[in-house]
Amino acid sequence: MKILLVGAENNVASGAFRCLAEMAKYLIEMNNDVIVVLPENGTGESLLKEYGINYKIIKDYGIVGKDNFKSKVKFCIK
Repeated sequence: MKILLVGAENNVASGAFRCLAEMAKYLIEMNNDVIVVLPENGTGESLLKEYGINYKIIKDYGIVGKDNFKSKVKFCIK
């Protein structure tokens, strides 16, 4: 199964980010094709690399860019 996970941040110190990374790792171990989309570069990338998780950075510019971010995520899904 192909699974797209969208993170709201990219900070390895964040519990939410760590949960996202662990969930992605588990899904990959269960033979799923997983990609994580993040809104910016950050410290969490090192954890994703360590776990062997594919990820993409799609810049998000706050409230003004939310619709643009959503459209980019929809593009990734296609």
